[in-house]
Amino acid sequence: MNARNRENKFGLSLIELLTHYDLPDATVIERHYAQSPRTDVQQWYQLLSSFRGAVIHNGHFDFGGIHDIADVSNVVIHLQDILTRIVLKKAGFEGQYVNHQGIHVLVDWVKDDTPVAQLGYGNWTPVFGTTSRKSSASR
Repeated sequence: MNARNRENKFGLSLIELLTHYDLPDATVIERHYAQSPRTDVQQWYQLLSSFRGAVIHNGHFDFGGIHDIADVSNVVIHLQDILTRIVLKKAGFEGQYVNHQGIHVLVDWVKDDTPVAQLGYGNWTPVFGTTSRKSSASR
């Protein structure tokens, strides 16, 4: 296994974890990326792995170069919400919690047909250290 394959394993492992806990986030995001590919042409698992690699191997994100602060922020906030849902599921909690958008939702609020924007994706296009936000009129 080469280094690139090991790096991708983080994102793939997260997708396996989501599958284990019946969380369809990866399905929602990958469907969105299939319809609206990222400018860097990465799949979600590759994006997760590249962000992990930046932190583990470089110790930081390169916001002046290859990383977009909105891109990183959206992923980190979404991962925090995923972690919250997994912990709550493991604890047997079935009620509501306040999600990353400040909304009271059930632990299994994400469904296969959840709009990707509710996960924090889809309303911007990362372009090498800058963010090009789409206006609501162009969506």
